[in-house]
Amino acid sequence: MKTRYERCVEYECAQELFNQLRAARSAWMHAEEQKPNPSAVQIETWHQEAAALYQEQSTLDASDDEAVAAAILKCRSALQDIRENAL
Repeated sequence: MKTRYERCVEYECAQELFNQLRAARSAWMHAEEQKPNPSAVQIETWHQEAAALYQEQSTLDASDDEAVAAAILKCRSALQDIRENAL
């Protein structure tokens, strides 16, 4: 059984991972907006993805260990994909 401290740390990790995913989309939107002919469709797609991440983040229940663990795995995998594709 996890302690309250362990639950808090895992929840905060999940929150930070969500923030990093949303920040990536913000950076992509900004970079796209700087192009001579920015793609409004791509910007809107990233905006919607960021909104969906925010919704998921804001509804994550700190007392739901399984949901927190699933969010960490999902976000960590997505961030790894971003990093691998950036190289």
